[in-house]
Amino acid sequence: GTSKPHRLQLWDVETGANLMKKEIQSLDGMYSPKGERFAYGTNRGEIVILDVRLGWKEIHRWAAHEGAIYKIEWSMDGARIASGGYRDHTIIIWDTDTEDEIFRIQDSSLERPAANFSADAEMVAIYGSGNDVRFWDASTGVELPGRSYSHSATVIFGTWSSDGVWFASNSIDGLIILRNLKTGSSRTLKGHSQSAMQPQFGLNNTVLITSSLDHSVRFWNLSRLPPPDDPLPGLSNASIFA
Repeated sequence: GTSKPHRLQLWDVETGANLMKKEIQSLDGMYSPKGERFAYGTNRGEIVILDVRLGWKEIHRWAAHEGAIYKIEWSMDGARIASGGYRDHTIIIWDTDTEDEIFRIQDSSLERPAANFSADAEMVAIYGSGNDVRFWDASTGVELPGRSYSHSATVIFGTWSSDGVWFASNSIDGLIILRNLKTGSSRTLKGHSQSAMQPQFGLNNTVLITSSLDHSVRFWNLSRLPPPDDPLPGLSNASIFA
């Protein structure tokens, strides 16, 4: 059956004013890179795009998946959206202006399918409930050879460096894998004892910041890397909670 409606609320970060309240059946939503549009996926498998400049006017709505959409992700140029279908185990790349499907990837292991575009929108990384992270050409839908890799446990988050060289992913066992997309080499980051959360790159891609359910935050120095596949030690460790 359908889940209960969720309330989408948007706020002005300077004034604290509530800009919009909307009852929707959705698992995920995301601003476009310039903040001019907001996209969300419905539990009925539709993608909806609102124009922020027009008072949150709905400008696009189309049927995308069989059942709920688990994840929505914009490309950095705002031209494409990747959507992950919870029931149909499918990632679809869409043209945001024409609503046309560019390509799709269907895999039964994609129980919670997610996708991340590289900053130049040329590559897309795909994962979701399995142990694998795989890479595709974001325009042609051709899988890129020599880039894919595997964790020893379920992958839950991933993120690109802003220069498109590195992709970092973490799994429920607390391990982070840092993949160099130019050389194909990997580094395994060991430091968390429980599932790690969304990693983030900082300081011109020289540091990776990770947090975990073990109540720690770690800062990984990427400017002095050991040989590939050797564990990369964390710089520091601090409590997440005050």
